[in-house]
Amino acid sequence: IAVVKVHGVASDMVSASRVKMMMSHYPGKRHYKPGEKEAMASLMKISDECGLSHVNIREWVGPLRGVIPGLGERIEEREAIFAEYAAGASLEVLNQKLPLPDLLTLLGRLNHTTVHQSALFDLLFVQGDRHGENVFLETDGSMKLIDTRDTALTVLDSLFLPGTFILQRNLLGNDGVFER
Repeated sequence: IAVVKVHGVASDMVSASRVKMMMSHYPGKRHYKPGEKEAMASLMKISDECGLSHVNIREWVGPLRGVIPGLGERIEEREAIFAEYAAGASLEVLNQKLPLPDLLTLLGRLNHTTVHQSALFDLLFVQGDRHGENVFLETDGSMKLIDTRDTALTVLDSLFLPGTFILQRNLLGNDGVFER
């Protein structure tokens, strides 16, 4: 198990093999797109100013350094993208694993204002990748959006917004929607 420390605070725990896979997937000093660091900071600030910060998890860029426990391999110091831990499970996983009555009960616990604010967040930031794997629900009905940095700024595609591909695919199934 590896504990990642960010600003001196222990963050998420992941297996050593997962850390090694993540590090091999992102070679080099940087693994985010040019301008993404600034865009992430702006997104978080605007989200705070619009009163939407409770809807999404926090994401930021910071230094990553350390040793992978169990493997003894040093992680070359680099900037990396970090995110708060999202409790619960993704809507996609819950849809696949929960019996329908339990899923409907959980969805019935959702705060309608939070759902509307999630739609507003996605519309405001032109979210281009809001699917069931990026929406986390807890047993009490609370909800958090993850991967908020995946704003397209060109194609709006959100599970929360009418007329988008992702919503249509979820309503009709993969066979009922033509790929774009």
